[in-house]
Amino acid sequence: MSRRLPLIVAHRGDSADYPENTRVAFAAALASGVEGIELDVRLSRDGVALVCHDADLARFGGTTRSLRKMTAAQIRAVDIGSWKHPRFADERVPTLDEVLVQCRRTTLCIELKATGGRGRTVYHRRLVRMVAGAIAQRKAAKRVRILCFDGGVLAEVARVAPHLLRVRNCERLPRSLDRWLDDQPGLSAACFDRRILTAALVDTCHAHGVQVFSWTANDAPAADRLRQFGVDAILSDRPGWLVNHLRKRQC
Repeated sequence: MSRRLPLIVAHRGDSADYPENTRVAFAAALASGVEGIELDVRLSRDGVALVCHDADLARFGGTTRSLRKMTAAQIRAVDIGSWKHPRFADERVPTLDEVLVQCRRTTLCIELKATGGRGRTVYHRRLVRMVAGAIAQRKAAKRVRILCFDGGVLAEVARVAPHLLRVRNCERLPRSLDRWLDDQPGLSAACFDRRILTAALVDTCHAHGVQVFSWTANDAPAADRLRQFGVDAILSDRPGWLVNHLRKRQC
C-alpha cells in the first residue's frame, strides 16, 4: 500500500514564478491544486493586518522604512511586483482580509512575523488581536493554522483565541525535543526546516500527538525524503510541481 500524501502547502503562494505573498501568487497556487497556502502577516502603523514577509519593502524595490512606521495606505501604494517581472507591476501588498476572501476554500497557514520582544510587546499583542479578529469576522477559524517562531506569540494566541490551531516554527533542533514539546501544550503541529528533519524527530512529534510540517521542498530529493519520513505537510515555492510530483510517486 502506498504512503498517504502529505498536505501540500504553497509557500507564500506560488513564489517561484510569481511575486511572493501577492494576489497573483495565491491565485496561481490555488489553480495548481494545492490544499494549503502559507503566508506572512505584519501590522501597519495604523493597525491593519497586511500580508508581507519582510519588515520593510526594500527587497521588492521599495522603501527601507519599517512597515510598523508606515500606514496601510502608504504600504499599499508601493509596487511589489515589478522586481519579479514588469507584468506584475500592479501588484500591491494585500490585506489579510483580502486573502481570507480570495482563499476562502483553502487551508491557510498564517505566520505571525514577530521579531524581538519574545512575543510580549504591545505590538505582538496587537498583532494577535487583529489577526484573530480578521479570522473571526470571516468565520475562517476551522481552515486556519497560526504559525510563529516565537513561543510567546503562540501563547498569546492561545490566550486570546484558544480555538485556533497553533504551529511552532523551528529552524534549530532543541536540546531535548521531548521537553520542548512538553513545554508547549496544545500545539497542533511543529514546522521544521527540512535540513534538520529526521525520521526519529517525526516519530517523536507524532508520539506527542503533534503533527509535523516542513519547509521548503523544491526538488525531488527533498520532497521524497520528507514524504518518506512521514511528515504531515510540505511547504514548497513550487506548489504546482510538487502536486504533480507527489501524485506520480503515489501511482
